[in-house]
Amino acid sequence: MRGKGTEAEAKEEKLAVANPKLATLIYHCFNIAFVLVVILYIVHVVVYYNSSEVWWQAFLAAAIVSPLFIAPLYYMPMLRDFFVKEYDMGSHDNNGSFLGSKLLASEKA
Repeated sequence: MRGKGTEAEAKEEKLAVANPKLATLIYHCFNIAFVLVVILYIVHVVVYYNSSEVWWQAFLAAAIVSPLFIAPLYYMPMLRDFFVKEYDMGSHDNNGSFLGSKLLASEKA
């Protein structure tokens, strides 16, 4: 009797990277976006610190906007993996389930 974990592993084995350059581009774009969000957060904290008169105002402003910067950082690796699986990986068996074969078939018609 096979468990759900082995079925998922078998399904994962059928997927292969169709275009390694696209997968690399997706990874690099998400890494750049991650770094930009961190830099933007640091800039915001510095601006809050420089523009506030008392320390607790800067602390409160940073505490309020921190979830807006931390949430994307938390979800970015998940989105990156999703985009690689969705746009660059596909089943390469001959049953026509691969999106590329469907697109090529529609161009021939």
